[in-house]
Amino acid sequence: MMGIIILGIIAVGIALIYVGLRRSHQGGAADENNRSDRRGNLGVPDAEVKILQDDAENDAFMGALTALKEGRPGAIDDLLAPFEAYQAANSDSTNPNTRRPDSEIAEKTALAYVYGNLAQALQTASDLESAEKFHRAAIALNEELGDRESMAANYSNLGVVLNGQGALDEAEFILRNALTLHEKLGLRENMVANFDTLGTVFDARGDLDGAAEMYREALALTEAFDDKDGMARQLSSLGTVYSKQLDLDHAEEAYRRALSLREELGDKEGMARDLGNLGNVSVLRGDAENAKDMYRRSLVLDEEVGNKKGLATQYANLANVFMMRENDDEACRYWRISHDLFLEIGAHDKAKAIAGYMAEAGCPTD
Repeated sequence: MMGIIILGIIAVGIALIYVGLRRSHQGGAADENNRSDRRGNLGVPDAEVKILQDDAENDAFMGALTALKEGRPGAIDDLLAPFEAYQAANSDSTNPNTRRPDSEIAEKTALAYVYGNLAQALQTASDLESAEKFHRAAIALNEELGDRESMAANYSNLGVVLNGQGALDEAEFILRNALTLHEKLGLRENMVANFDTLGTVFDARGDLDGAAEMYREALALTEAFDDKDGMARQLSSLGTVYSKQLDLDHAEEAYRRALSLREELGDKEGMARDLGNLGNVSVLRGDAENAKDMYRRSLVLDEEVGNKKGLATQYANLANVFMMRENDDEACRYWRISHDLFLEIGAHDKAKAIAGYMAEAGCPTD
C-alpha cells in the first residue's frame, strides 16, 4: 500500500498556524483530567486560529509532529500543549484582540492545512479514530473553500484510514471520490495511490478479481510515466493476488518482472521480497528445492541491508520448507532464529505464531 498522500504547503502569507482546541467542558479553563486520555477524546475541535511568526515556535510545532509520527511517548501532549496555552490565554471570544484581521478564507485555508497535517501525524502513529475525525474536519473546510486538490488528498488519506479500520464499503466510496478528483486535476501519480489502496480494499473483501483490476490500472499509469519503482510495487501486488488465485504462472511472471525492475534500481530490500515471493510460488508448486534457493538468496540480500523483518520472514519460510521435507531439526532451528528476530524487532504477534508452530512440531525449548 502506498500510504499517505502528502498535503502541499499552502501559501497564505503566514509562518505557522496553531489551532486552539476547545474541549467539551464548561468554563474557560482546560480540564486537566482530560490530559491523560487525548487519544480517545480529541474529537473534531471547534477552533480559533493563531498566526505565529516566531521561528522557535514553528520548530517546536514541527518537532512535536515528528515525535508523534515516530510514536514517541507523550508526543500528543507536546503537540497540543501550545494549542491549550493559546486557548487559555484567549478564552474571551468577545475580545477583539483574540482575532487577527486576516480574511476568513485565509483562516479556513490555514485551519484545513493544520487539520490535514495533524490527521496525517495521528494516522502515522496508528491512532486511526482520531485521524479519521481530523481528516473529516479538513474535508469539510476544503469543500467549503472549493479547494479540489486538497479535498482529493484528504479523501485519499481518509480512505486509507477507513480501510485500516475495516470500513471497506465507505473506504471504496471515499477513494473513488478521490480518484475522480485526481483524474479531473490530471494528478496521475495520486491516481496510482488511489488504485493501489482500492486494490487492498478489494483484497480485504476477498474480491481478488477486483483487486487485480485495480493493481492493473495502477500499473498502466506507472508504465505511462515510466515510474519503475511504482511498476515494481504494482507487479508485486499483482503477483500476490495471482498467488492467492493459484494462477502460479502469472504470479511468477509478475514477481520476476518486479525483481528485474528492482535489480535495475539497485533496491536490494525489494529484490529480497520478490525472491521470497518467488519462493512462495515454488512452495505452492511443490518444488521445495527451488523454494529453498529463493529463500536463501533473499536472506543474503536482507543480511546485506540489515533488514531484520525480512530475515525473520525468510527464516520462517525456510523452516516451513524443511518441515514439508520432514526435517524437523532444521525446521526447529530456523523457526528459533525467526522467533528471536521477530521478538527483537517488537513483532510479538508473529513471534507468538512461530512459537505455536514450534510447540506443535515438538521443537525443544531453550
